[in-house]
Amino acid sequence: MQTFSKEKEIYLGYAEASTGLGITFGPIIGSIIFRFLGYEYCFYSNAILSSIMVVICILFMPKKLNNIG
Repeated sequence: MQTFSKEKEIYLGYAEASTGLGITFGPIIGSIIFRFLGYEYCFYSNAILSSIMVVICILFMPKKLNNIG
């Protein structure tokens, strides 16, 4: 049986908020990057932002999500 952290609503809210912001502002920022920097910089910026997000997730996600015992 799995039990969930008492902060599960907070983490679910973070995930949904970041998804909404990405859907809202992603195409706008992507088109600006494409227009002023070119096609290949869309991929470079995606790689950089993804790397930053991995580091943020490693630093701020709780070590144990499933509080058993």
